[in-house]
Amino acid sequence: FTHATNVPKRLIETANHFYTKTEGSWICLQLSRSALTNVGIITIDEGSLPVGQTKVSDTWVESQWICPHIYGGVPTLECLGVLTQIRNMTRDEDGNFLNIVGLTD
Repeated sequence: FTHATNVPKRLIETANHFYTKTEGSWICLQLSRSALTNVGIITIDEGSLPVGQTKVSDTWVESQWICPHIYGGVPTLECLGVLTQIRNMTRDEDGNFLNIVGLTD
């Protein structure tokens, strides 16, 4: 699945929990949930789920954090209207995610 949220700071927290050891540049995709539905992509609001062997944060479980998870890929053809904006994510030298340019800075 693809992690999704309408709360940008949650994306930073999720990225720092699961992906700091994954090297490289990262981007944040702004998507239209209705356009995903229109092209048959399933989005399910559910509790936090582990990624590989990494468990979810106890805080997320205790607070019953609900996350939209996209199952089935993210089509990027402009005519479909799914992808509405692309934003860069900044990281420090240790791989920590700092912000989403234009949203959390």
